[in-house]
Amino acid sequence: MKAFAGGQAAAYKMFETINRAPEIDAYSTTGRKLEDIRGEIEFRDVHFSYPTRPDEPIFRGFSLAIPSGTTIALVGQSGSGKSTVISLIERFYDPQLGDVLIDGVNLKEFQLRWIRSKIGLVSQEPVLFAASIKENIAYGKASATDQEVRAAAELANAAKFIDKMPQGFDTSVGEHGTQLSGGQKQRIAIARAILKDPRILLLDEATSALDAESERIVQEALDRVMSNRTTVIVAHRLSTVRNADTIAVIHQGTLVEKGPHNELLRDPEGAYSQLIKLQEANQQNNRKGDGNARLGKQMSMNKSASRRLSRDNSSHHSFSVPFGMPLGIEIQDGSSNKLCDEMPQEVPLSRLASLNKPEIPVLVLGSIASVISGVIFPIFAILLSNVIKAFYEPPHLLRRDSQFWASMFLVFGAVYFLSLPVSSYLFSIAGCRLIRRIRLMTFEKVVNMEVEWFDHPENSSGAIGARLSADAAKVRGLVGDALQLVVQNSSTLVAGLVIAFVSNWELSLIILALIPLIGLNGWIQMKFIQGFSADSKVCCPVLNCPCLRFIVYCRIGSDFILFICECR
Repeated sequence: MKAFAGGQAAAYKMFETINRAPEIDAYSTTGRKLEDIRGEIEFRDVHFSYPTRPDEPIFRGFSLAIPSGTTIALVGQSGSGKSTVISLIERFYDPQLGDVLIDGVNLKEFQLRWIRSKIGLVSQEPVLFAASIKENIAYGKASATDQEVRAAAELANAAKFIDKMPQGFDTSVGEHGTQLSGGQKQRIAIARAILKDPRILLLDEATSALDAESERIVQEALDRVMSNRTTVIVAHRLSTVRNADTIAVIHQGTLVEKGPHNELLRDPEGAYSQLIKLQEANQQNNRKGDGNARLGKQMSMNKSASRRLSRDNSSHHSFSVPFGMPLGIEIQDGSSNKLCDEMPQEVPLSRLASLNKPEIPVLVLGSIASVISGVIFPIFAILLSNVIKAFYEPPHLLRRDSQFWASMFLVFGAVYFLSLPVSSYLFSIAGCRLIRRIRLMTFEKVVNMEVEWFDHPENSSGAIGARLSADAAKVRGLVGDALQLVVQNSSTLVAGLVIAFVSNWELSLIILALIPLIGLNGWIQMKFIQGFSADSKVCCPVLNCPCLRFIVYCRIGSDFILFICECR
């Protein structure tokens, strides 16, 4: 019954998700398709607020027209609604009131899959998948050739650093692109957008997280891409939008100024001029703060060096941490990095039991309750036999014995009613504490690992998350339901054998000879289940499933998700 209840609860959530009809269906085949689009965008009296914050409106009657083939830069303070414009053009959300038009057609009338194929997005945090550089670029276009991928990389100023990689375009970028720098990841994202050849290009603070040199290289690549396309730039640094055809200043969801850079600067009291003055003042303060920080860092380094020089000759047995690195981390040699290549070892039960030592009193009380609930069933046989025997007694004895044995049924029923939930509760406490202890130990060990350890596929974030959630929960079976059943069934077996041998030892010996066959049946069943579980992991490796890897990027990379799901 427990398995059925758990299955029904899980199935309800799954079918609720499966049967939910999305308001914005990316897989819908209905909607308009044009031969091509010019890229003219218009926001017409748009009112919008995010579903998670319905009481905080972002736009109140926002209107903006973007001619085709032009570049418009959206500037303003944080939270003014600049990135919301990008989300509405990509149709991640629909406005509550008003319309978003492309070439005079309401965005809701287009087939979402088709219109998104005409839009390219390069965001502040580029989305790279755990694949090779070539595959990441090729996600921009179905059935892209190697020549097209290389041409896109050259146009994005990415071909030079890719050729210097050990495996060139076949080099893996690592999980979330950890093998590449910020500028390199950004240029690969730009190459992917170039390969898509969109009519509308959306740049959501594409250079805000880069240093000056990387920003210059990426900006050169963006200048190449923006030609002959409708480009919407969400700007973080105002110096990157000077060459835009139009600059739109947004304040609290309202368009307050619009025009070219030189024209907006003519009004010294205008919103754009005030933003430039504010940013220049912040840059000067940051430069002063950086200078003080460098001076303090140099002084700290000098003090640390003097402390190291004052140590005695035994310092080679210790590890010096001058820059605030947490102590207590064991530094292992390079041979330990090969642990993941070794075969998994069986963990002795004694080690797992030692982790539950603090819960020994709880386990003892739970075992006592399980023993009590376990002996109820053999005793029930004695009660039942005495009840049957009472029916063959004289009437005056039948009434007395019937009342007595009926009261015994009530007593033992009450004992079983109390002992079973008590044992389950106590074993659950011990199991949950063991899970928490193992998860803390695992997480503490993971965060202290060297960076190289995370480069292995078996140590990806998905695999580590599975270890912390699923694998640690499986250990609970040793001190949870499984241990409770072992104690309960053992007490039932012992009590049953005692009663059987006291009643008729000859017949008991005959039945006892069948117990090894029952054990053999359980062993075969266990091996069958283990083999089926292993086959399912080989046939459907969850941690390497593209759906699991790509679902994290479902919102940002929605342009590419449809193509990925088809190919995989």
